[in-house]
Amino acid sequence: MQRKPYALFNKTCVLLLVLVAVFISGIAMAAGTTGNTVAGTPVYPDGGMRRMDSASIPGSGNDPWSAVLDTVNGVAYYGTSADPGRVEKIRLGVSVTPPSYMGSSTMNTTENDLMCGVIDPENQFAYFGVNTDTPGRVVKVNLSLSYFPRVDGLALSGNLPRSALIDAVNGYLYFGTDTSPGHVLKVDIAPERTFVEVGTPLTCLTGEDKLLCAAIDTSHGYAYFGTYTTPGRIVKVALGTAGSGPARIGAVTLNAGEDNLRCAVIDPDRGFAYFGTDTSPGKIIRVALGEGAALPARVDALTLDSGENRLWCATLDSTVKLAWFGTYTNPGNIVKIRLGNTEDAPVRIGALPLTLNTEKSLLSVAGDPEQGYAHFGTQQSSSSSR
Repeated sequence: MQRKPYALFNKTCVLLLVLVAVFISGIAMAAGTTGNTVAGTPVYPDGGMRRMDSASIPGSGNDPWSAVLDTVNGVAYYGTSADPGRVEKIRLGVSVTPPSYMGSSTMNTTENDLMCGVIDPENQFAYFGVNTDTPGRVVKVNLSLSYFPRVDGLALSGNLPRSALIDAVNGYLYFGTDTSPGHVLKVDIAPERTFVEVGTPLTCLTGEDKLLCAAIDTSHGYAYFGTYTTPGRIVKVALGTAGSGPARIGAVTLNAGEDNLRCAVIDPDRGFAYFGTDTSPGKIIRVALGEGAALPARVDALTLDSGENRLWCATLDSTVKLAWFGTYTNPGNIVKIRLGNTEDAPVRIGALPLTLNTEKSLLSVAGDPEQGYAHFGTQQSSSSSR
């Protein structure tokens, strides 16, 4: 089994960022934040965001590439680049209480680079894609026990799983692969059924390569995979019923310069997905999902400010029509976007720069918009990956 090469670094952090635009709906925060720019006015710097605190993950080569959130129990789990891979547990804290490191669970030998993950909170399991060449794997972690052990693993029919989605209601996972062309794999995770890959894997068309990001609309039965290509493409996939595999519906090719799609969020109720690019500066592309089997369509795009480059992670609060994108830069930046109504293009509200040299290269995010926080994982990097 060959491991994909990724740089190993000395330290990782998980940053706790308060999303004030959501949190100040509470009376307790209003008095403390209103007027922090101009006395007596609700004008806030950095788009109303504040960096709150951080927690460190011990060990080297342990970058938090993936993140899942258990809102009921107030914890996040980060899949790391360790050898073998580790799942790190962080208690998020309540209100202004800082996050704290709780411990880790180590995977089996050769189960390295947990580059993507999803959570099934009702059944208290998390699943992480193992980014190995031959074969790719998915590992299952039991969250119901205090030491959250690895309880199972499954070899996949495709290599390099890099994006992960979950349909918890029907009990299936979907993985997009970092291959050329990309593949979409479906895994049965229902507790009453066998943990197994199901159906025939979907092979994308030539040029639909490296499915590094994805978003899912479970209510309508479709997923949308972004390609790391020039220009980027979004491939629409039918999830398939019961034991049938995923099926390609079609794709949209983006405009020149809208390259290398690296993160995605979705608002199914309004019928749009938003894809972030790994470009300088970063761009956010709004795509109409297409009703039923209709193809997705590019609607418009937002180019961010100079220095707001390489959008690697994102989280969404569809209730207030806001999204936050994290940059793979030094320092890291969190850029706040207003999604607006159906007819509105996305608009940049502001950005929060983090600490130079120590809080950089944002890899993952566990967003908790109901509590008004997002939790970003950082890489201490002197070189780049993708």
